[in-house]
Amino acid sequence: MADYTDDINSAYDDILDAGTSATISRVSSTYNEVEETEVITAIKTDATAVVSFPASSQMLAPYENDFIQDYRKGKNRFFYVAAKGLTFEPEPGDLLYFNSKVWEIAGATPLNPNGVQPILYAMGVKPSNLSSLPVVP
Repeated sequence: MADYTDDINSAYDDILDAGTSATISRVSSTYNEVEETEVITAIKTDATAVVSFPASSQMLAPYENDFIQDYRKGKNRFFYVAAKGLTFEPEPGDLLYFNSKVWEIAGATPLNPNGVQPILYAMGVKPSNLSSLPVVP
């Protein structure tokens, strides 16, 4: 099996050169039935490099029509996200903190030639209703 460590490092450097750093977070919570609220139990956070890019029709194809319409209105964005340093694979519902805004990940597709070492992710995000990243109480 091929080793993609050099490609992972190069992708991180190239994305950081063209873009900026950002944070991806996964929030775990439980539902408190008595108070009828979500209680945050854990947050996993990783720093990475991201660069925003325009979407092609092929990139938009897997997304729902509402997401595509919001993208065309300038509400949603697409990013290349370096996989270097990530301890978890981004998935829908995770949060991206970029340019002092919280975005919700709508989908992420890895570039993962050997099935073991992702090099980067192509990611679609939409605005979150959060003004900052959540914290564990």
